[in-house]
Amino acid sequence: MRDDSISIAKAFAILLMVLAHTWFSEYGSRWINMFHMPLFFFFAGYCFKDKYLSEFMQFLRKNLMEIMFFLFLF
Repeated sequence: MRDDSISIAKAFAILLMVLAHTWFSEYGSRWINMFHMPLFFFFAGYCFKDKYLSEFMQFLRKNLMEIMFFLFLF
């Protein structure tokens, strides 16, 4: 079951990250940089599924393939 509030919070965190790395003011960037990475780590842990612990090689293979695809794309 998908929780829409988590999806909205992740979208907000992504927006803050983009603002911090672009034209946003220096003060705003410093404020955002204080918490946007811990926010991502929190959501990554919250969205982590227990099945990845038992199927680690499949999880690793899938993620490595995605990373390699984007590395070769750019």
